[in-house]
Amino acid sequence: MIGAFKSRTRVSMEGFASNLIRELRWARKELRELVSMGVEIDGDPSELDGSIYMLQCLVDSVRKLRNIGAGALVEFADFWSLATIAPRDDRQAKTADWCAAAFGEAHASSVPQRAVRFLEEAVELSQACGVDRAMAHQLVDYIFDRPPGEPFQELGGVGVTTLALANALGVSADQAEAAEVARVLAKPLKHFADRNAAKNAAGFDVTQGGQDGFQA
Repeated sequence: MIGAFKSRTRVSMEGFASNLIRELRWARKELRELVSMGVEIDGDPSELDGSIYMLQCLVDSVRKLRNIGAGALVEFADFWSLATIAPRDDRQAKTADWCAAAFGEAHASSVPQRAVRFLEEAVELSQACGVDRAMAHQLVDYIFDRPPGEPFQELGGVGVTTLALANALGVSADQAEAAEVARVLAKPLKHFADRNAAKNAAGFDVTQGGQDGFQA
């Protein structure tokens, strides 16, 4: 009985792997055809090459795991989900709720306001890593002399450079982020609301009309 169940499970998982490989190959083929036809596609053309490469890696990974067995496929699926989706999305949702509670919805949902706060943290990190004031000003001028980028792609670039910097520092970027989220959530909302109010008063409120956020 158990042997028969394992056999059926293996066949089912191998069928799943075969279907997945077929779908990935189809997507890869479609992307290559679009590139060869010269079809105009929004975004950086190099991103298509990256997508094709990623699909090829997935095809190779699933093919190897299919040969190993059903257990390895399940483990691969679980790892892919936990490592790339669930943990950070969960932290993002918790941070969004905290941000709205501490600063108010106007500040939490304002892209320019969140970008100003992001810039503050990026400058602080650079300063902590030895970048001096002159270099920071020089880089700001260099960037603003060029056309603005696309937020989604630039956000991805931030993620890549964060991983590279974390590696140079010899730390885990994921652990550093998780630790900071835990530290922030453990403090009273008023602590951050007061700090935010002080920054707003210093001229760093770019929302329409502003909002005090947390009310004691």
